[in-house]
Parts: sequence; structure tokens; C-alpha cells
Amino acid sequence: MLRASHQSRPSRLLHDPYAPQLLPGPLVRWLVRTRWIPRVIDTIDPVIIDQLASRDRFADEWALSGKDHITQLVLLGSGLDTMSWRLDEAMPHARFFELDLSTMLEYKQRRLRWGGPLPTLSRCTTVPIDFEQDHLGDVLQAAGFDTQQATFVNWMGVSYFLPLEVVDGVFATLRDLTPPGSIVAFDYQRTGGPADTKKVRRFLTRVGEPFKTFFHEEEIPKLAERNGFSVAAQIPAHVCVARCQGTAAPWMSHISLAAFRRRDD
Repeated sequence: MLRASHQSRPSRLLHDPYAPQLLPGPLVRWLVRTRWIPRVIDTIDPVIIDQLASRDRFADEWALSGKDHITQLVLLGSGLDTMSWRLDEAMPHARFFELDLSTMLEYKQRRLRWGGPLPTLSRCTTVPIDFEQDHLGDVLQAAGFDTQQATFVNWMGVSYFLPLEVVDGVFATLRDLTPPGSIVAFDYQRTGGPADTKKVRRFLTRVGEPFKTFFHEEEIPKLAERNGFSVAAQIPAHVCVARCQGTAAPWMSHISLAAFRRRDD
């Protein structure tokens, strides 16, 4: 819904013609296209639509920055992300792996059946995983992932729902799975940011999706270092929005964006 809503903006951070096709039915698509739903969302939270678009654009730009040597793209917690379609033509020799809970992967398939026709992804493999129960390395390699191939990992919208030890464990596993030059793009909730309040924490716990991990910006280089990566980029989401739209207020930044590059140890 949020990705499709962004496509109704007069000025967009990201061109994503595929997101509206994942909407559940023609009525919802019409309500989004005519901006009824986006206006309601903006009234409730004027940040969230452009923030999600900035996240997707950041990930796409970092994936494309390595298109000359990257041959695998992994979406951890893929949800309804359309990155595999967005980059399919630009990265014709890459293989895509979409990982998420089995219930989410099944839901995405239902949404694909409800929506309009989308191009067939012949190089995309969907892989069910529970990050708190399954071992990422075992799951990926069982799906055909090649540890010798340079890889881009999109880990957006997930880290803050996991305990710190799980976040660390995922990065340590990615260090072991990927060769030097591989890239990981992810987002994180900032300690002391708009979401790090008792009111927001209580609400998220009540709806069953509590945030479990927050970072200070100065902790990000340490996270990278101890897991075999270096920080290639780190910016608040509102800065990404401002670069593309010309303006954005700092209070828009619920999240920050970071890109790690696998070190040559």
C-alpha cells in the first residue's frame, strides 16, 4: 500500500510501476491512484510513505553500484518489496533470493494473483525463513546460494524487530557467506528517535510488532567492524528524501540508512 501510494505522488523518489499491481483489487488500486488512500495515510503519518520510498531507492542505488561484479541479490525480509522486478532488467545476469516468513511469502503470492499481470521472474527463488529460529547460512545454501559469488543483500525493515544478538548473528553469517566486495544495505531505528518512546513502544507491543533494537549512529561502525564489514554509507532517511525532493525536515527521520561493504580480511 505504501509503495503504491508513493507512485501517486507528483514528484517521486522512486519509479516503481510494479507496486500498484500488488494492491488487493481494482477498487483499492483506484483509491490509491486517485490519492484518496495516500491522503488518509499522510493525515495519520506524513512521513511514512516517502520514508519507505527513500529506503527502497537507497537499496536500489547501492545494488546498481555493484552491477558489474554482483551476481546475486538477497532480500532478507522481502515482504511485498518489488526490487526483484525493479532491477531484473538492469541486472540481467544476477540471481535473486527473496527470504521471509512462509506466511508472508504465501501472502505475496496471493497478492500477485489478485493484481494485474507482472513479468515472470525466471531468476528469482523464494525461500521461507524465521530469522530467530533458522540458520540463515543453511537456509540460503540449501536454496542454491553460491558463497563464492559477489552478493548484494537488502535487509530493510527488519533489524529493529529482532534482538541485538540476532542482528549481530545475521551480519556474522553474511560475513561467512559472502566474498569481499559484497554489499549489505539496511536500515535501523535510532536510539532517542521518534520511535524510541514509551508511547510508541507500548503501541507496537500491543499490536504484536515491538521494536527490540535501537542504535546510536556511532554504534554502526562498531557493528560493521566486529562482523567483517566497513561502513560505505550512513545517512538519516530524511537526508535521502531531501537529496531527491529538495527538502525534508529532520523530524521525518524515524530511521537511518546504512550500507556495509564486505572487507578483504
